[in-house]
Amino acid sequence: MNLSVVIIGKNEERHIEKCLLSVLKAVSKIDACEIIYVDSASTDRSVEIVKKYPVRIIQLKPDWPLTSSAGRYLGFVNTSGKYVFFVDGDTLIFKDWPEKAIDFLEKNSEAGGVAGIVHEIFIDEHGRFSGMKKNRYNTVKTGEVKVFGGIAVYKRSVLEKAGTFNPFIKATPELELSLRVRKEGYSLFRTTVPMAITYAPVRESIREIFRRGRSGLYSMGSTLKLCGTNGTALQYMRERMGFIISFGLLLSGVIVLTFLSLVFKRYDVFVLFAGITGLMFALISIKKKSVKRTLLSFVKRSVILYYTIKSLFFDRIKDPSQYPVDVLTVKE
Repeated sequence: MNLSVVIIGKNEERHIEKCLLSVLKAVSKIDACEIIYVDSASTDRSVEIVKKYPVRIIQLKPDWPLTSSAGRYLGFVNTSGKYVFFVDGDTLIFKDWPEKAIDFLEKNSEAGGVAGIVHEIFIDEHGRFSGMKKNRYNTVKTGEVKVFGGIAVYKRSVLEKAGTFNPFIKATPELELSLRVRKEGYSLFRTTVPMAITYAPVRESIREIFRRGRSGLYSMGSTLKLCGTNGTALQYMRERMGFIISFGLLLSGVIVLTFLSLVFKRYDVFVLFAGITGLMFALISIKKKSVKRTLLSFVKRSVILYYTIKSLFFDRIKDPSQYPVDVLTVKE
């Protein structure tokens, strides 16, 4: 088998058919290609829609830990292609991408994986268009990158050596994987070839910030603990947690100084500190050209900090081998 396409999804009836049609067209010229759809216990018509197409379907059980990583993990272990193309169920694939990705990986022995240009369409909770971000990762030339999003093509041999996605990780699983791949001596590349169009909720909203927090997408403490088991914790902190560490220290400083100034009745210090804080807020708002965006940024960082600390102290690290593999086979 030359290429395995692993499509993951949960309740994707709005997008899954368009995704499948784009994938089928994109791989039509590739010999020895398999496509598997890994469904995370959907309660809508996703599976019924996929059944109409020449695609294998497996389904995770509702009482299992359901993460995007779990779908990719089980898709990986249930396929055998030399190259593995991970696709999200709300994605459209450009028709030339798979061939060009395979060609790139075959010509670059040091490459562990490759991705291309991604355009992002934002939609609201009703599926209505809300905006678009062309070239999400601002790719202007082909080169090495530190991490991919969820959509990318990997060499199976590299994932077998470094380990594939950890099914228990919810926060930044792509970075955790990339650290292991790079530790093994391989590089990740992003090219200027158009790869995908994705549909995504508007991230900069109070509703979406708290949804992502409750879903575990901000629980970076558990990811940090996992990285500690394979020697990549410091690298993870440098690449992903710098902003949250600095924000945590700043917030702690604000709380301590406010407390001390009130306890010792140094109201002049409190007023001065409040003035400086207000000035900083005003300057940031001017830079962002929006008071609302500044407030959202503060809320987002506070939520990330809370869930990071919570997961650091209360989440347990589990080995991927502990994840159940007795999936429901819906269609061979």
